[in-house]
Amino acid sequence: TDYAGNSTTKQRTIIVTQATATITASDRSVQYGQTLVVGAQVDPHFSSGTVVFEFGPPGNVYTVSGNVVGRIATATILNVFAPVGSYPMTVTLTNDPALGDLSVTATVTVTPAPVTIAAIPYSKIYGAANPEFHAIVNGVLDGGGLNGDGIEYELETAATDGSEVAQATDAVQ
Repeated sequence: TDYAGNSTTKQRTIIVTQATATITASDRSVQYGQTLVVGAQVDPHFSSGTVVFEFGPPGNVYTVSGNVVGRIATATILNVFAPVGSYPMTVTLTNDPALGDLSVTATVTVTPAPVTIAAIPYSKIYGAANPEFHAIVNGVLDGGGLNGDGIEYELETAATDGSEVAQATDAVQ
């Protein structure tokens, strides 16, 4: 309305299109049995969807998700028990009406956990049978895994019931 009381109407057409978006994720590395934090960045920053992270060998696939906050989504996987190796990780943005579904691939590498095995020293009297041998194992993880986390080992010695009096060397295998 102008000062004279005349009103004018103008129509405009606004075309709304889906925003062009990208999702990026970095390769990650985790030691067997440890916690893995994965993340992705979504651009533009106004995303409101969920990011799903999926990786692992067949039969042992890990799937976690995290909501996008700002432009970042993170998720935590406790105790990764996938066999040592590298696996493709699919990272997918879902449930975002403005951006649609997006997907990218990164790599998760599972590295060996350190384990040490030390034979406990034993002695015996000449002519007696060898004692039952034991070892101290450090680094065994609690939890699952495809084949469990038990470590199998054998203790051997060259000493026999009739061995000469001497020091024998034991081997841990």
